[in-house]
Amino acid sequence: MRKITAEAFHAWCMGKPFNKSNTSVDEAGNVWLHGNLIVKRVGGHTFVSDGGWGWSMTTRERLSPWATFSRQNWEAFMNDSPYKSGTWVKVS
Repeated sequence: MRKITAEAFHAWCMGKPFNKSNTSVDEAGNVWLHGNLIVKRVGGHTFVSDGGWGWSMTTRERLSPWATFSRQNWEAFMNDSPYKSGTWVKVS
């Protein structure tokens, strides 16, 4: 895990704001990458998304504390389930 991802995840766990380079976390538990929402908390649950831009190495890496990403026969999977870009997946 990259240092910026670890720092963002720590801030998220502590409920503290964080802003560094292209990644930010707000007090509500939202995580932003390049201005796109990729992690959100709703009603005590956590949801993740690629922000609708498709998977990049950076997006995949930033989401690594919450979800796993893979490809099988060119099809995207998040947490071992098929994934369509832009959709939200409940992870907790």
